[in-house]
Amino acid sequence: MPTEHQLPPLELLKRTALLVDVDGTTTNLERQITARTLRAITQAQQEQLRIGLRTGRQVAQLYHYVLPKFPEDSTHVVGGGGQVVTAKGEVLWKRELPGEIVYQLCQQADHLGCGYGFGVGPVFYANEPLLTRFENDTWSVDARRAIGLRDWSTPLLVINYLNPAMEEVIAATTGIEVKRMVGKDNVA
Repeated sequence: MPTEHQLPPLELLKRTALLVDVDGTTTNLERQITARTLRAITQAQQEQLRIGLRTGRQVAQLYHYVLPKFPEDSTHVVGGGGQVVTAKGEVLWKRELPGEIVYQLCQQADHLGCGYGFGVGPVFYANEPLLTRFENDTWSVDARRAIGLRDWSTPLLVINYLNPAMEEVIAATTGIEVKRMVGKDNVA
């Protein structure tokens, strides 16, 4: 179960904004932000329309490439709704999975041959199956192994390359909300 059950501060709830997704909306199929999209962000800002992201992606995945394209005063809902952050990645509100649960699930994923990844601030921690995805990545994601990490708390844990054994582990884990997502690589 998330460690914080409260709603975002009232001032965040009162803001009117246009929130857009990242994949296929802010970025094209090649995962690039086009000049046309940059012009639309600038035009929205000039018309004093608040614009931000609403995405399942984590701050760590957006930090170096996507977030800097938005106005400094923009607000973004990231990590599947687990965080509200500024364009600089400053956390305004969060709801995190307890570090103990994340650690246990990651250990099981590693043992059972699954990939895992999660963001802590501007760093994306992952095991080998996912780390290779970030080599030479155009988004410049700071991806590292989670070795020596003291606090494994995060708003969103992604487990890829699921197998029946890992699905059983996930189903037996209490205190978490599970969502299955299938992307272009058929990764759940």
